[in-house]
Amino acid sequence: MATNRQELADTVLSGSAEPCCGFIPPSVTNSDEGADVLEYDPERARELLAEAKVTDLSLTAQVRSSDQAVMVAIQNYWSQIGVNLDVQTIDAGLWREERANGALTVTLVTWSTLSFIGVEFMASYFYSSNASQRSSFYSSSAFDGYVDAARTTLNEDEAKEDTIAADRQLVRTDFATIPVVWPKTPYVLREGYDGLSILVNFHHKDMSKSA
Repeated sequence: MATNRQELADTVLSGSAEPCCGFIPPSVTNSDEGADVLEYDPERARELLAEAKVTDLSLTAQVRSSDQAVMVAIQNYWSQIGVNLDVQTIDAGLWREERANGALTVTLVTWSTLSFIGVEFMASYFYSSNASQRSSFYSSSAFDGYVDAARTTLNEDEAKEDTIAADRQLVRTDFATIPVVWPKTPYVLREGYDGLSILVNFHHKDMSKSA
């Protein structure tokens, strides 16, 4: 609510990312295509802090050098709602160690897996039995229940519904993570090929060789 994702994607990242509307990106199965981009409303964010009687909130963000520009932008957005964010750039090795120990109060993580199944994309990091190993330290019986249901049903519509419910539980109810942007990876097609519309789908859906 305090971060202008569209502006960040367009300016700091020069259009090489899309603002998030959930955790699962649109290139992965059962993403929540109908969801709006996570809201930017600094006035409402200030009201929520006031309602919670939070004042003079100061946080420390430790990031790798590759994430510094994005975190500095977030620092600026958060300052507009009265949150002081101290951004520290640390060595990648130290960052991995601190992350594993759960010592990072605020940081940035780019998450990707070898699975293009939405529920597994989330579960690999946030399912209770995986959380401590992945340093998310998240535990939610509601989230796990949606994941279990999506994994076991043979009905594709039900799997999509449960996957979306898990995403919303994670991001919009528990606020276990705050997705910012989905990076876009550029590819160059060889001459004679066209139609590569889903850039990170290993099935190369909709790609064909032109005549």
